[in-house]
Amino acid sequence: MKINRFFIPTHLISARFIFLLLIEIFSILPSSTIGYAQDNYAPDITTTCEQRDFTCTIELNGKYTYDLQEAPYSEANREAFLEMSELEQKKFLASRAHFLNIAASSLHYTRGLYGVGSIVKNKISKIFSKMSSYFKAASDENTDTPQPIEDLATVIANAENETSDKSLKERVRERSYQLVYNMLKGVDKWLWSQSHVVANQNEIVISGSLSLIGLNGVGSHALGGSAGIGLNLGYNKSSKAFVFEFFSEKDKISYAYTPTVMYGVSPKLGVSFIFQKPGQELLYREGNTFYPPGAPIYLSSMHEMASAGASSSFIAFPPFIGDAFSYLNETKRLVVVRMTFSPRTPGFFRLKLGPLRKSLSEPAEVSCPELLKPGA
Repeated sequence: MKINRFFIPTHLISARFIFLLLIEIFSILPSSTIGYAQDNYAPDITTTCEQRDFTCTIELNGKYTYDLQEAPYSEANREAFLEMSELEQKKFLASRAHFLNIAASSLHYTRGLYGVGSIVKNKISKIFSKMSSYFKAASDENTDTPQPIEDLATVIANAENETSDKSLKERVRERSYQLVYNMLKGVDKWLWSQSHVVANQNEIVISGSLSLIGLNGVGSHALGGSAGIGLNLGYNKSSKAFVFEFFSEKDKISYAYTPTVMYGVSPKLGVSFIFQKPGQELLYREGNTFYPPGAPIYLSSMHEMASAGASSSFIAFPPFIGDAFSYLNETKRLVVVRMTFSPRTPGFFRLKLGPLRKSLSEPAEVSCPELLKPGA
């Protein structure tokens, strides 16, 4: 006679599972993140890119070396690069090295958290796998005696009981290094796929946003998306002016490469290269945003715009695990307010108010030099 798989009180299982998981997380954090404080302080970064074979070597503090040897990653990227003028090629390679330098510096500061998140994610996966096997074995066993709760607790506690000659700190360091390398490789591949925009960009901005996100499904049957607001801070080289923008952004999932379930709030922080043309600052930009597996980053391509940065699910459900999902979104971005000002030109201030409805294609432009006057 098969036993009832729901005989064991589920609330006791959940409480024991959460308690053990919290112990695992807090046992990892102190020993793995505090030790990075000294390395994180003022990292010395050297990025060397070869023009002949396109390889790049990034060295941090003389301890960490990241070799990017596979550029330009595809024949299409190579052809697009060779079609550019010599000046555009030089501008692209210089921008590539500069952006990789920034990315390596940013990722270096938080690399410890990536390693911790990876280990915690693996622990959760192993615990769920062990629990699933336990219940399957219990339901298939021909006995009238239910499994005691202590047996399940032992299964959970021993889910990560694997032999290893390496300390926890060493494992976190190795996983952190590998995750940072994978992210840098993804950023470099993205740069090559957007070589035209990167070479001709005349505006670079730092973007920060918060979005409400709800995703569920796999493949083309995935449903959901996100909606959020954000701020851009940057500089336009053509007008020699600083830029401040307030924008709205909507995503709709088009394909989930992994089974994906995520609900909550998703923060983003990244850098955008824009080939900004006069009169097009407030028009809709449409394109795609890709979230690669196992890394809390995003890569976005829209009309005359390329963007990349960090995007994590640590305040969404399930936390950290969402960073392992991989999916592609259709993205629409609209700048609602755009302000430009130049300290070199007294009184130079421009304010553009974007359309709130798509039918309003002509933005209203207001010049407000009086806002910079003393006492204004």
